[in-house]
Amino acid sequence: MSTLPIRIPQFGDKLSPNWEARASRACQFVQPLGRLAPAVTLEVTPEVTPEVTPEVRLAQVMVGEMTRRQLQRALGLRDDEHFRRAYLQPALEAGLIEMTIPDKPQSSRQRYRLTAKGTDKRTRNAGSR
Repeated sequence: MSTLPIRIPQFGDKLSPNWEARASRACQFVQPLGRLAPAVTLEVTPEVTPEVTPEVRLAQVMVGEMTRRQLQRALGLRDDEHFRRAYLQPALEAGLIEMTIPDKPQSSRQRYRLTAKGTDKRTRNAGSR
């Protein structure tokens, strides 16, 4: 396989008078190459890689009962508000996790654990990878 001796001009370069003609010839050579493999796509279809939602990611890292801080650390997240809105609340609302002290959601001893639904979701998601 040979390479073309064309260098793309950079900002500040002094351009030769015929650089546009050389670039045009290179484009004429490269365009037919794109037609050789029309079935190849750069997009990944949803069937190949299913989207992993934040609440599913939360279920994947959960081991036993964990505090909010432990969950955030396991996910590599620092922002408390973002974690609560994007991960914790959706997982609670979806029934994937539950509070160990549901009567006192603000308790400093509050921990979270997977529900049966969360365990099932984690198992199904692990099987699709």
